[in-house]
Amino acid sequence: MCGPAIAALRARARRGYGHLQSMRTCEKMSSSTKTCKETGITKTDIKLDSTYNMYENASRIEDAIQVLDDAVRLMCDSDASLNQRKQMARNLRQFVSPMLSAVVLDINNAAKSLAPIAGVPESHRKREVTQKRVAEVAVRNSIQTTTVEIKRIEAFVKNANTKEDEEGTPRAKKQRNAKTVTPPSSKRKEKDDGIELPLPINRETMQYTKPEAVEILLQTKKGSPHRGAMMRNMISLGYTPTSEKTLQRYMKMKEEMNDVIIDDAWSGKGRKRVMQDEDIIQAVKEWRFGEAHSNQSIEEAMIACQKKLVEKSGAVPIALNNKFGRSTIDNYTCEFASLGGVSLINKTTAKTMTRFIAKRSIRNSVADLALIGSTHFVSVDEEDLDIRNEIKDLSEDTQMLYNYVTEIRGCPQYPVKPWLIFSTDDTKPYIFEGTSLVSDKVKLVTSESVTNSNTMSCFRLDDGSSMKGMRVDMTFSFSAAGTCLPVVVTVSGLSEQELPGTDFLDLEVPGLCIGGGGVSVSNEQVGHVLFMRSTEKAKQKRFEWYQENILVPGINDHRMTYDEFDASLNTAIPAEETAVSWCDGDVPQLNAIKSSLELFADNKIITNKQCAAS
Repeated sequence: MCGPAIAALRARARRGYGHLQSMRTCEKMSSSTKTCKETGITKTDIKLDSTYNMYENASRIEDAIQVLDDAVRLMCDSDASLNQRKQMARNLRQFVSPMLSAVVLDINNAAKSLAPIAGVPESHRKREVTQKRVAEVAVRNSIQTTTVEIKRIEAFVKNANTKEDEEGTPRAKKQRNAKTVTPPSSKRKEKDDGIELPLPINRETMQYTKPEAVEILLQTKKGSPHRGAMMRNMISLGYTPTSEKTLQRYMKMKEEMNDVIIDDAWSGKGRKRVMQDEDIIQAVKEWRFGEAHSNQSIEEAMIACQKKLVEKSGAVPIALNNKFGRSTIDNYTCEFASLGGVSLINKTTAKTMTRFIAKRSIRNSVADLALIGSTHFVSVDEEDLDIRNEIKDLSEDTQMLYNYVTEIRGCPQYPVKPWLIFSTDDTKPYIFEGTSLVSDKVKLVTSESVTNSNTMSCFRLDDGSSMKGMRVDMTFSFSAAGTCLPVVVTVSGLSEQELPGTDFLDLEVPGLCIGGGGVSVSNEQVGHVLFMRSTEKAKQKRFEWYQENILVPGINDHRMTYDEFDASLNTAIPAEETAVSWCDGDVPQLNAIKSSLELFADNKIITNKQCAAS
């Protein structure tokens, strides 16, 4: 490898970075097949070229590893000549070192473009500073002669080997622990210049708190040599990891301005941190299960942390509602995201506080359990042995519920069949009233919320006007067996001019179904589009229409398909064919059910309200 080769490598690195940057300018591209007007290449071309570039960098690093191994062997070879060693040194200086510099530049530039959220570079810088301080302490306490760089590389290799030992397991983020400081070594003196210092209250970190250090220094005379010597002793013993100038500033704040000394962590050079690692960990522990957090939530956590520090120091927070800068919030959002147990998501469901409390309370769990136990089991004269054998293979909790219901009712029970358990719900894809605030594309939730998102969606609290107004509803009814009834789309809130002559209009649309519209040639199921005026009891009429024309016929179709029971013969429906229908708690929907009790009773359908606690 020579000078032109190095130049070519740098050119390829810059080209790869340029391709990654060009991804940001292709905003008008809606798919990978459309070209960006400015570059003439697709997103897929950019990703492919960038991937090749990164693989090429990895290959050159492998070459550098081989050259370094050869250099080590040459240095250990007693028979190697001086010229051979000089030649190897020239190769390392002229080729390997510049190549590694080019790779570092390329990787850093690629990382800036590939970061999922803002603030990653600053978060990485803070981590590097922390690791460097730990390495410096390790070097000072090391018996062998070493450097900070060697210690950091040693820690990196040890961490990499630990990851390789995780045989095929998913790569999980390491749980961050609260920052600890290595206690002073036994080699340090306990006193200097005849000055005695009390041991810190915290024997784990062996550091004074800021108020603690100030109280000790207040026992000395202002401006005296004794105070200066005591400050130097505190610093040399590691009791106050800061500078003498900082201690003097705190003493001036206390003696001249009578300010409250905030009991926060000692800071090194640069701006003081708003939240320490332990503050972030505590904030995440207080997050509600399933709730997503945006930059606004992170800013509120930062303000709350500052208030706690002021209150802890014995003062009253008055002017702590000042907004933090956008970059500062982005940096701490990244700090939260890099914490173990926190995941990034792109999609959330808006929920009001009332709905959140109703769905996540203990009362809701108890109410749901009681409702399921009382409606999902039917009393029969003789126990079905097949059901009993099937129950034995289920979980202990399911068996317990079945046994409790059997014991309370005092007779054999028959669970409702899954294809006769239905849930009806409306999705509201369009909202025409209110304004929508610009939200962050990425939000933070606990990792546990992501793993349980199939049963409990991740949400964000929204009590604004965007949750109100005229909506286009899509009504779906799914069975526990995974089947779906015909889709119904409702356009509501129409005026008399928009829908003259009637309050309610049903339009049948062939192919308006899952897999319809030509996706499946043989699927000709009919869907419905309802147009509805905003008149009194219009919603109730819609629900009554849905129950009579969609829900009840659909349930009877399932009875015929799965159990070969024809409900149209006007024969008595057996207990084993009992159906359960779950629905929302909308007042017009409940009124529609009350007005159709005879319809449900004749068709042996039990109606339940979702979220029974609300």
